[in-house]
Amino acid sequence: TCALPIWNAYYLAPYGRYWCIKQSEYTPIDPGGSGGKVQVKVGETYTHDMRKGGFYEFIPEETASYHFRSNENVKLEVKERIFEINGIGTLEGKVDYSVVMRAGSVYWIHLYEMDAATVTWTIEKTKTKTAVTGTKYTAVKGGSDTYDFVPSKSGDYSVSFNGKGGVLVYDDAWNEIKKYYPEEADGSRVVLSLEQGKTYHFAVAALEKDMQWEIESAKTKNGFVYTNLADNTVEILKYTGTESNVTIPDKIDNKVVKTLGAESFTENETVVGVTIPAQVTNLQYGAFASCTNLKKVTFAQGSQLKKIKEETFEHCQKLEEIHIPDSVTQIEKGAFYYCRSLSKLTLGKKLEVIDNNAFEGCSSLKQIEIPDSVESIGEGAFTYCTSLEHVTIGNKLAYVAKSAFSWCNLTEITWGDGIAKIGDSAFACNQKLTTVSIPDTVTELEYKAFAGCVELSDIEIPDSVEAIGGYAFEKWDIYNEGGDTAWYDAQADGDVYAGKVYYKYKGEVPTDTVVTIKDGTKGIAGYAFYMQRNLKEVVIPDSVNNIGEAAFMDCISLKNVTIPDSVNNIGEVANQPVVARGLCGIEDVENIHRKLSSLLGKEGVFLDDILFCPHHPDKGYPEENPAYKIPCECRKPKTGLIEQAAEKYNIDLSASWMVGDTTMDIQTGINAGMRTALGTANSLADISFIAVHAGGINQTITAGNGLFHRGSTVCAPQVPGA
Repeated sequence: TCALPIWNAYYLAPYGRYWCIKQSEYTPIDPGGSGGKVQVKVGETYTHDMRKGGFYEFIPEETASYHFRSNENVKLEVKERIFEINGIGTLEGKVDYSVVMRAGSVYWIHLYEMDAATVTWTIEKTKTKTAVTGTKYTAVKGGSDTYDFVPSKSGDYSVSFNGKGGVLVYDDAWNEIKKYYPEEADGSRVVLSLEQGKTYHFAVAALEKDMQWEIESAKTKNGFVYTNLADNTVEILKYTGTESNVTIPDKIDNKVVKTLGAESFTENETVVGVTIPAQVTNLQYGAFASCTNLKKVTFAQGSQLKKIKEETFEHCQKLEEIHIPDSVTQIEKGAFYYCRSLSKLTLGKKLEVIDNNAFEGCSSLKQIEIPDSVESIGEGAFTYCTSLEHVTIGNKLAYVAKSAFSWCNLTEITWGDGIAKIGDSAFACNQKLTTVSIPDTVTELEYKAFAGCVELSDIEIPDSVEAIGGYAFEKWDIYNEGGDTAWYDAQADGDVYAGKVYYKYKGEVPTDTVVTIKDGTKGIAGYAFYMQRNLKEVVIPDSVNNIGEAAFMDCISLKNVTIPDSVNNIGEVANQPVVARGLCGIEDVENIHRKLSSLLGKEGVFLDDILFCPHHPDKGYPEENPAYKIPCECRKPKTGLIEQAAEKYNIDLSASWMVGDTTMDIQTGINAGMRTALGTANSLADISFIAVHAGGINQTITAGNGLFHRGSTVCAPQVPGA
């Protein structure tokens, strides 16, 4: 425990396994380049020069909602000191964004990634409109509007939306009292308890298209706050009763109850059991989330429920038992997230999809039977189910997704007939798993599939498996957490095979070693020769059809690899100094880049450019190309390529990131005046960073936090999977 002065910004600075707390000294940079601060004022128009970068400072004179607009396409970032603050509207494109700011606080405004060299923008105090009950209002896509609403009586009010968007509701002092983001394209509602005569501010924005919204006085009967829908059915918006065992009524006002609305029971501490009648078809987002005493949910026989929506029962810590109706086809993201007491779970016979993290952290589950109807299990679906000992996988499931059963307590896996691929970390860190017999329908094991399963000693890998990702049977992370599998520990140093796949060269390769992979081998695993710096040559038979990611990465002495025509897939990560060493030509590298761009383009991903350094300063290789064995300005830690990209694409380097896996990469970024991140993971989708330098700040962050943005320089040299 430590006492820190308020209003100062602090961050955790990691040092390996240790960390300390430091105070941020991050300050805005003058966009004009003078070194001073530019303080913006309400009602003024500013022209921002992309080439100069920098931040603006704004100190409001009164607490209110402020509106940002731009005439050109740009991205806007608003922070209170180093922390982003949330508003509503469009932050990307032609900015139309409202955010509440406090009098006397210091805010920093950053504009970046423009289409033009300059952008004109303004900040004004938000002009509010007036809203009344029973009137439909239109939120225009791309804009944001703020309305004042004064209730004529105290009570519950329903706010309805006919599309996707967002609403922030504030009291008369501009304190946020509700945040809601409608996700249902066909309509959703939220209920608010408001006081007569007070002014409430509604900031509303539409996401995909224009959206209508309306405030209505909600009705109450027997503790159920509800509204009548256009199809002559009822949606329950909130439960205010005191019963511990609640039965949802079949009808209210002679109208069928079909929907339990978003957050309708959220954080209820009274309800212990709930019975949901058969005619209910919709459980909206978070309907029972964080009901701390809810133990049992019963669906009436003949239930017509189709989906269990996102986070419906998350953090129901005492929920012990649930039987999913046969009518349900999808369990959405985080539906039962960290229901720690859930020990009895039956999945319905028509269930098709279990989404990401649906049952993550359900630490009392001991066994799961996935029905044959299930075709998809999302990432982390059952991760951290720490009591889960036995899983039976149905016959329609072809892919076990990333981390689906990681960090469980599995001792037995019963496979279905349709399994074709076992995903990244799918069964990682099941530390009591001793035996795995991979079915002969499986063709690929992805990165770290069984990493950290320390007791796993007996692995049966059929000939059908042709590709294995890196570290599939080794330690979980750089701190050796989980450790290598017993199977890998038992392998002698040298060539290690896993079925028909050359898995790894274990130990250090002796100087000038030539590895000859045996005939009949179908694949070379990811990271098979990673950092084997004495490796001279690898002979690959024409039975091999794939080479995994980073298989030869950092093999600096590797002089010859002949890839047979049989190879139809080569994993990611290349080492461009092979041009200088004469192992390939510039045209070969460019062909690889064209192929990479083509494959990414098919998936809707487009690269602005690929720049590389073909040079190498060390001479003495017989095959080397003297033209490239020269000192240069583009080889790290020099910044030639970064400067080239910045000039070509008008990039603000101070707002860009250098991402890498070595201190050389970090030094390069610092030399270029960029923010930097040292990566520890093996894909930019889930990369985490053990050291980040951002204007003097060192912290730990993840790519999922919006680290990268289009149009900035993002250099990722030799990050595995990048």
